[in-house]
Amino acid sequence: MHSLSRFFRRAALLGLLPFMASATAAAPVAPDRHHAVVAQVSYLLLENFHLASRPIDLNLAEEWLEGHLDLLDSERHFFTAGDVATFRAMIPDLPDSAHQMPADVSPAFQIHARYRQRVAERVAFATQMLGSEIHLNRTGVAYQRDRSEAAWEMDSAALDQVWTDRITDQVILRVLAGDDQEKARESLAKRYGRMATDVNDYDANDVLEGWVAALGQVYDPHTIWFKPSAKDDFDIQMSDRLEGIGATLRTDGEYTRVVSLVPGGPADMHGMLQPDDRIVSVSQAGDEPVDIVGMRIDRVVKLIRGAKGTDVVLTVIPADAPSEATMQEVRITRDEVVIEAASAKLEVREIGDRKVAVLDVPSFYQDVRRVGREYEVVRSTAADVEKLLAELGPNGADAVLVDLRTNGGGALSQAIELTGLFIDKGPVVQVQSQRGPGRTREVLNDEVRGVAWSGPVAVLTSAYSASASEIFAGVLQDYGRGLIIGGEATHGKGTVQELVGLSPMIARFGGDASRDAGAFKYTTSQFYRITGKSTQRVGVVPDVVVPSPFDGLDGREGDLDNALPYDEIAPARFTPAASSAADLPDLRARSAKRVASSNAFQMMAELRETRDKLDGAPTSLDLNERKQEQSVWDTLEEKAEAAGLDGEQDVVLDEAIQVIVDWSKQSSGGK
Repeated sequence: MHSLSRFFRRAALLGLLPFMASATAAAPVAPDRHHAVVAQVSYLLLENFHLASRPIDLNLAEEWLEGHLDLLDSERHFFTAGDVATFRAMIPDLPDSAHQMPADVSPAFQIHARYRQRVAERVAFATQMLGSEIHLNRTGVAYQRDRSEAAWEMDSAALDQVWTDRITDQVILRVLAGDDQEKARESLAKRYGRMATDVNDYDANDVLEGWVAALGQVYDPHTIWFKPSAKDDFDIQMSDRLEGIGATLRTDGEYTRVVSLVPGGPADMHGMLQPDDRIVSVSQAGDEPVDIVGMRIDRVVKLIRGAKGTDVVLTVIPADAPSEATMQEVRITRDEVVIEAASAKLEVREIGDRKVAVLDVPSFYQDVRRVGREYEVVRSTAADVEKLLAELGPNGADAVLVDLRTNGGGALSQAIELTGLFIDKGPVVQVQSQRGPGRTREVLNDEVRGVAWSGPVAVLTSAYSASASEIFAGVLQDYGRGLIIGGEATHGKGTVQELVGLSPMIARFGGDASRDAGAFKYTTSQFYRITGKSTQRVGVVPDVVVPSPFDGLDGREGDLDNALPYDEIAPARFTPAASSAADLPDLRARSAKRVASSNAFQMMAELRETRDKLDGAPTSLDLNERKQEQSVWDTLEEKAEAAGLDGEQDVVLDEAIQVIVDWSKQSSGGK
């Protein structure tokens, strides 16, 4: 399971002693008319304006209900088979409940009440187990952490066995991280107690958020209702600045996962925190770490944010770690994070008699300021790059390499304008949009004649090159204007979302406009390359593939549940560039030979093979065996650092430059 768990799944670890009374005595959560109207408006937007164009019918209702159960209990730790049978009996009535005016949201609250009951039961079991010594050398016994495809357990006794294995595994992880067993059990008890509090703190907005999210995620993984407090956080992200570390986070099962880093922000400049790292604890300078496994994302964000100049220490499981036992500490000094991104930068690299200008473009930024009654662009990617290329001059380099490996997108207008610096006037991207019952198609063009750089250009990509980055890389490839180099494929996000505030709308349906109704983000459009092909799911496949540490990580668009499918439309009319084509088989062969003889790339492949072998496999509940496994991985990491995978060397960039040098020699007859 992916998208629901990635964005909203609440914890899978709950429980603890001081909170047992509140876990059973908390007042039930109930909706009022406001929540029903908010749901009604959200449903109308989905049925009438979402690109997927799906009615809320019986087939969709089944996906909706199953998705909601995945949201609440993705690993089958709480509900029994009998609970699930009761919930599934609601499916035939869900379409009618969605189409009532206002909508009937009572199923969500009935399910939540049962969920809270089951959490209290599991808390009691966890509390009792953690109160005494736990046997950590269960030879021959393995535990399957990923239970997303497991059958629902029949009763509480069966769940007791699941939780016995689960808690044993969690204690072993803490011991491998350096705790003794007593401290490990104490830490887990605090974690479970906090999670029990979180569940009991759910209000009607929290319950509705999950219910509407489950429906939205049936349409696609980027559709979501922001409850009022979540909308406030989103508004902060869209404003000019905030104080913190400059990272976007999301819930991934029981963990908090790093989605992206603000270019030029504290975390980005620090260099140790990376996308897809999972944060397990947060500490302020000098204080004890706070375990955040299973913590609600809004509370995690509050712990990480803080005043400029103060330090925060994050304990993370690196994205490429083979297990949860591999952790590292990352200390970051908070600063004012300007949400306008770091500027593009250019550095000339000399390889023999060849010069390659490496142009680092961290995002497609566009800083707009109001001047009187008008708005003007005072800073942008295209303007900055144009200035850098002018300073470089036509003889300053033999080729330009545009590095988009960590560029997650940005302003579409900037992708178009940046393209215009390398191609003459012509189409750049096609956009197909859902407008009520019909669809519209638009071709967006570079309207400016001339180029800022007429020499060879290449683009370096990775699985984290997304959205506008894929438009830029794709159009240069389609025109035959640029050579694309990089990992297996780019991210594959070819969709566009719109965000609408619901407060102005609910009054039309009998709601109270004075109450904040949050905001709804939903998918309305899709990008297409000028050839008519989409980047959705497939991304842009490089002309020359260079292995990347990001390859194989479970985070591309196609890995998400219900990502919209790949499709094609009619091509736009365009004239390919007149530049000479590269001899791709020769470039690939030369690059493959270098990669095969490189210790760094060999170690990259060995690390990936080991990670893939361990990913999703059952894990031993024998501490001694786990220590041996950890020792093997530690040895591999030491070998990798010695081979150059230490963060100091950029072996992927070095190889991309070598490919460009080969290409340059092809163009000059091998000289």
